[in-house]
Amino acid sequence: MVDTARIATDRYALAGYFRRHRKPHTAVVEATGSWYWLHDFLKAEGIAPILAHAKYLKAIAYAKVKTDAIDARTLAQLLRAEFIPEAHMVSPELRPLRDLMRARLLLVQKHVSARSSIQRPLEIDGIERFPSDRHFFSYCRLVPGADNSAGKTRHRTSKDGNRYLKIVFAHAAVRAIQYYPEIRAFAQKKAHKKNKHIARAVVAKEIARIVYHILKEPTDFNGTFKGKVLTRTKQTAWPRRASPLS
Repeated sequence: MVDTARIATDRYALAGYFRRHRKPHTAVVEATGSWYWLHDFLKAEGIAPILAHAKYLKAIAYAKVKTDAIDARTLAQLLRAEFIPEAHMVSPELRPLRDLMRARLLLVQKHVSARSSIQRPLEIDGIERFPSDRHFFSYCRLVPGADNSAGKTRHRTSKDGNRYLKIVFAHAAVRAIQYYPEIRAFAQKKAHKKNKHIARAVVAKEIARIVYHILKEPTDFNGTFKGKVLTRTKQTAWPRRASPLS
C-alpha cells in the first residue's frame, strides 16, 4: 500500500502516522543533512530505515518536475519495488567525530581562501594602472559625481568604477572609526561640519589613500592617519574584536 499524507516534521506526528497502519513498516530517507534524527527516531519505533543514495536515486528517478510530493511518491514506489539505491549509514558512535572533522576541513578551506584573497589585489589588478591616488579614488567610487544645474552644484553617487572596492573601503571606514580613537575623533569633527555619512566617506577615502601608497611604493604602513600616530594596533591573535568598546 502507498499512502499519501502531509505530516509535521516532529516525532509525535510521525509516531502517530505509523501507528495508524499495521506493522511491519519500512521507511526510506533521502541522504540529506537532516537524516540523523529521523533515522534514530525510526529505529526507536521499530521501523527499518533505508538511506537512499541521492546521486544514484537521481539517475533512476529522473523527472523534469520536482516537488516534495512527487519526490515522496517516487521514493515510496521505488521502495515497494525494492529499487532504492542504498547509501552507507555511518554508525551513531562515529557521527560526532566525522561531523567535527568535516567542519574543521570546511573552516580550513575557507581560511585558506580568505588569506589568498587578502594577499592578492584581485580587484585592483596592479596598482601601476593608476598614475595618482586621485585616479585610484575614482576607480573605487570614492569621488562623488556632480550635477550642476541653475547655478547649483549637487553631489551624486558615481556609478563609474568598481563597486566592490567601494563596499570594501566603506566597511573598513566603519571599523576604523570604531577601533581607532584618532580616526573616531577625525570622523566626529567632520560629522559636525557635514554629516556622519560624509564623514565616513572621507575616512574611506583616506584609507584608500594609505592603501594606494603602500602598494605603489611599496612600503609598510607607518601607523599614522592624517599625520596622527594611531595609539592602537591590530592584534594578530584571534578572535579579534571589531571595536574595543564591544
